[in-house]
Amino acid sequence: DIPDYLMIPIGNAGNIVAYWKGFRDLKSLGMVDELPRLMGVQAEGACPIYRAFVEGANEIKPIENVETIATAIRIGNPVNWKRALRAVKETGGLVEAVSDEEILAAQRILASREGIFAEPAGASPIALLIRAARRGLIEHDSRVVCIVTGHGLKDPDIVLKSSGNLIEVDAGIDSILRALEMRDAYAADNSHYISAAILDNNSSAYGYFCMFSFITTSFLSIMSSATLAARAGVHPSPIPTT
Repeated sequence: DIPDYLMIPIGNAGNIVAYWKGFRDLKSLGMVDELPRLMGVQAEGACPIYRAFVEGANEIKPIENVETIATAIRIGNPVNWKRALRAVKETGGLVEAVSDEEILAAQRILASREGIFAEPAGASPIALLIRAARRGLIEHDSRVVCIVTGHGLKDPDIVLKSSGNLIEVDAGIDSILRALEMRDAYAADNSHYISAAILDNNSSAYGYFCMFSFITTSFLSIMSSATLAARAGVHPSPIPTT
């Protein structure tokens, strides 16, 4: 069964257009009866598609000075804006813009509930899900899929800046696990980050490994975007150009 809603980060809008195309192909092949409602999410500091959507405009107004912690969607003039708007409207979806604070909160929730360390842009669909549920934009029994597009190690600086005490540990799983066992000594409660700087014993190089205080076992989970492919001996349809 396809989800009722598919929540996707929007930067240049390539992902939301690709999912739209994939589900259109599946429907044309008779593999699904309907398309999920596509819900795109942008950061408030970089949301030209959102502004066009809520204003009912046929053109976007590029934003020159974009600012958001979600670097992967920090784009003020997305190339696929026209097809993104069409995808959302055709499926009965919407576009929302969430704050950096909502994104950080969603990042923490995703880590605590699922053991997934997502980059800020990847956590933005979770922020959208929370907002949509609170505002009644989705039904309480809906099937919702959030596309977490990137691992947190793609953008560790954001986590480090909002982290609590930084703990230095030797490079090795045992040292990391010991640090996690001591997490209560470094974090007042489960709403704070705990970070570990992993030092390489064999060289002068070192790297930062960011952890949430409440992750104990599954501390390196990766959720990547699913790939839709219809293999039925026919050529897929081209992506609509307008």
